[in-house]
Amino acid sequence: PEQRQMFMGFQRCFYEVGEFEKAIEASDAAIAMNRHFPGVYKYLALSYKEIGNWDKAIETMTKAGIYETPWDDKTHEEALDLLDELIALRKSQEATSDKVNDAS
Repeated sequence: PEQRQMFMGFQRCFYEVGEFEKAIEASDAAIAMNRHFPGVYKYLALSYKEIGNWDKAIETMTKAGIYETPWDDKTHEEALDLLDELIALRKSQEATSDKVNDAS
């Protein structure tokens, strides 16, 4: 448990300082130790979003909805809320990109 918490701390720190690839590595290590731990998917998904990999970000939070503390309604709801937010952001970005392309 202590190693998992260490990797979860690393993932957040790396995310906060913009080291998204390192955040992804730390997240993968934490998930390998326990995919059911609360919050383990959040910074992985956010890091994927920051590097522009929307598909992986959404896939990650979809997994969170399945695996991350399914017995804890609050945590489960937070994971699904972030999933919904990522989907909406991607759609918004795609719509903006389409408008720019149409104007060109």
